[in-house]
Amino acid sequence: MTAITGVERSRGATIGLGVLIGLAGLVLLVWPAATTFVLVSWLGLAIVAYGVYELITAFTGAGDRSRLWAGIIGVIAIIGGAAIFLTPVMSSMTVGLVIGWYWIVGGVFGIVAAFVEPGNRIVRGLIAALSVIAGIVVLAQPGIALVTLVWFSGAWMLAAAVIMVISAVFGRRQTVVAA
Repeated sequence: MTAITGVERSRGATIGLGVLIGLAGLVLLVWPAATTFVLVSWLGLAIVAYGVYELITAFTGAGDRSRLWAGIIGVIAIIGGAAIFLTPVMSSMTVGLVIGWYWIVGGVFGIVAAFVEPGNRIVRGLIAALSVIAGIVVLAQPGIALVTLVWFSGAWMLAAAVIMVISAVFGRRQTVVAA
């Protein structure tokens, strides 16, 4: 295995990523209902496609036990994906709650990592704190979790984009050390 050490982050790449994240955030803020409907529908279709893949694996794979499990998973995925696709509003509320918890847990771990790991702690801590706040807001408003999720996703993405661009323009170069 080869180790990669001392790879510098490109300011241009960070700015570009920040701009793309900001544009995606704007789309979420301007068209929340349409964006949510499309995302949940695509999620349902993707799960159906995964189920079909698993069924194909069940009929063409090797080994009796793995084929049985692939078949079971395939059927469950097709049923679940179809349910999501056919009931996007109800499904999106559930997806919203799952994402709310994901943001809280991921944000807490991000805050801890910002204190423990070196390099750009303030920026990482701010983005992680935004994640926790967005997750709390989504969970606090279960009746409007869908709209809240989309608006806060857009706001989070815009804030993260601004922080990324500012840190790339005015920050020191960071070196990423990976093994």
